[in-house]
Amino acid sequence: MDHLKLKQEQTKQYRQTGFTLTELLVGALVASLTVAAGMKLSQVIVKNNKQSERNSAAIELADSAIDQIQQEIRNGEQLIDVESELPKGCDTYKQQGIEFLFAVDIPDQAMSLGAYDISTGKPDLKAVECPIVYGTVGNTEEIKLHRIGTNINQFGYYTADKTSNTEILKNISKSTNRSLTCPSTRWKHIKRGGIEVCIDQRLKRMAKLTITVNNGRDLPGITAEGSTTQRQGSAMTEVMKQDAVAGANSNTVSKCKSGSGCNFGGQPISCDKTSFVIDVSGSMGLGGNTYSWPGYRFRYKNGRSYVDGGPNSRMERAKRELLRAIDSCSDDAEINVTSFSSGGMWTERTAWTSPQKLTASNRNYLRQLIQGMLARGGTDPWRHTHRMVQDQKVKEVVLLSDGGTWTGGSVRLGGKYYNGEYAQSYKSYNEEFRKDNPIKIKTVSFGGGNYCGGGWMGRLADMNGGSCVVAP
Repeated sequence: MDHLKLKQEQTKQYRQTGFTLTELLVGALVASLTVAAGMKLSQVIVKNNKQSERNSAAIELADSAIDQIQQEIRNGEQLIDVESELPKGCDTYKQQGIEFLFAVDIPDQAMSLGAYDISTGKPDLKAVECPIVYGTVGNTEEIKLHRIGTNINQFGYYTADKTSNTEILKNISKSTNRSLTCPSTRWKHIKRGGIEVCIDQRLKRMAKLTITVNNGRDLPGITAEGSTTQRQGSAMTEVMKQDAVAGANSNTVSKCKSGSGCNFGGQPISCDKTSFVIDVSGSMGLGGNTYSWPGYRFRYKNGRSYVDGGPNSRMERAKRELLRAIDSCSDDAEINVTSFSSGGMWTERTAWTSPQKLTASNRNYLRQLIQGMLARGGTDPWRHTHRMVQDQKVKEVVLLSDGGTWTGGSVRLGGKYYNGEYAQSYKSYNEEFRKDNPIKIKTVSFGGGNYCGGGWMGRLADMNGGSCVVAP
């Protein structure tokens, strides 16, 4: 009996711990569904990763295309947005079925580093006969962007005598995902499928550009500014400020020659009661590397020494740029020029106490004054800037310097003393005494340094209605 009872207990335990057939079938079904769901999830993840990679690749290609256009505009002299303005014989792209979008006029080019040697009198530069044209092919589901123009060799030089047609981007959408808004009515809006361009009509050297590619996503707006030197964003910043702030230039009228570009070191100017303030400290004589170490010589004039770095020194380049800028101003423009150094230094010069009209005799006088500028002394722009800020006949101060200086102290403006940073003192004076005729201060950080942004030149301009440009 005990043995039989033990058997019955064991059978009961087996029945309690085992699985029925139904339970086994249900368990198998659940397991298979879990595995299937996991496999499906893995497929979705792999698919999404591949789509993300495709999207990233498309965006990267489009970004590269815009970067290329951006750099080309910087290298150029001017943008062309009307097909009829192309030089004669520069429309061969039409035979290839390409529709004109815009073009970039390229300056004369050096074919090698040795071309910059001016020992023979001038650089050996080759003319680029035709501007670089950007155009499109296709107008249905896919648009392609082409570049037609001079090639670039492995050393980064434009080959003036060799041109080609290059497809720089495809898979461009037939429409934009979002519309590009131009800063103001003074910008021309061009739309071609998924490509939108805004070109400033004043300088013809700035553009905004967006491209929508056929991956369901559009690129963010990327701005490009054309210049032959490193002035990225500077002229664009100035024009954008003028467009963004209502009435920012209500007291300023451009007095520039038509199509002149009208800028100084990349800094847009109005030529309307403009005072140029130019650094002639000793460091401005450097940078030419024409002579043996240390790259400059001390020379003498009337028994007084100055720093001479040769024809490509900062001083000589600034003088050439200033002469060019003044030549871009019309005859009814009012201009003044002041050179600054240390207090009392013999190299300082001022043409007049206030801006004067550019009569023939006044132009000749300014040329002589500028050509006679010599570099020696320290960097003190403030004495002259204090005076100009208070001169109601001055509307625009354009200051160029290559070095650092102290940035504040106590100054008497309009009969009131201000203490602290000069940039802030000028701003306060503008708001209190020149509210109806505010003076605008623009700056050019010259010679390879960068005093824009949070530097003294950047703060001076930003706080007084202007912008700061970095020029080499």
